[in-house]
Amino acid sequence: MTEVGISLDAYRKATEPADGIRRLAEIGFDAIDLNLSDWCNERSPFASDDWMDWIDEIGEAASSAGVRFCQVHAPIFDPLGNHGRDRFLAKLTERTLETCGMLDIPYAVFHRRSYPKRHPHRDSEKVFSHNVKWLRGWAEVCDEHGASMAIENLWEPKASEIIRTIDEIGRDNIHVCLDTGHAYLARIEPAAMVKELGDRLKVLHIHDNDGASDQHVLPYVGRIDWPGFVSSLRAIGFEGIMSLEVHCQVQRMPEDVIDDAVRLALKVGRHLAELLDDDQN
Repeated sequence: MTEVGISLDAYRKATEPADGIRRLAEIGFDAIDLNLSDWCNERSPFASDDWMDWIDEIGEAASSAGVRFCQVHAPIFDPLGNHGRDRFLAKLTERTLETCGMLDIPYAVFHRRSYPKRHPHRDSEKVFSHNVKWLRGWAEVCDEHGASMAIENLWEPKASEIIRTIDEIGRDNIHVCLDTGHAYLARIEPAAMVKELGDRLKVLHIHDNDGASDQHVLPYVGRIDWPGFVSSLRAIGFEGIMSLEVHCQVQRMPEDVIDDAVRLALKVGRHLAELLDDDQN
């Protein structure tokens, strides 16, 4: 049976991750995306000298609640040419991958780097070469901690650039995280990108939008073809987790409503999972 997960940032307003973990487990999610990219500021406990104690508390909360972490989102670096925070974010990326080893998290999701929009070298071979070298280094660190890297699609209209990057790096522990909303904003149905990626696809960020902005709302609220998406997952034999990334739909809700919003997210996730399971039977 296909499992359903959700990013911990559904409860980003909670003061402690343990509270969000407990609530997600009680509502019924099978797995959680530990989005450590939300904690990349100098005042974060993740940036403190006691960060390992904080991670231990997160792990204990998940163990007590009977839920596991299916993936982690690594820090998102600034655009190329802006290196002011590179050292700080590299330190937290190292901690992120060490967290994978501590909490037995199988996948670390990475964004590729590029120049800012309208930069003359934004889509050049220089950017490609940088990402091959940069991601290869982090993939080696992933391997040290028993994790695999999943490269997330951003705004590219085809999957070919990610595939080319993975082929050039040439390591077995690099896969793809398909972000359905990013695909749709790039004017491609996620169903088509699934088929192009094939068995490279291991991780999902599932959310919807209207094609105009990155809205991170529930499936069926926007315009993505969800039955087609599930059909493509079936066609490639996808066996991963239906992991939702719908924080804009739920995290801003009032405290007396947010649990109900998250329950609805689970129902929608279960609906997609059941479609996949029914198709495979």
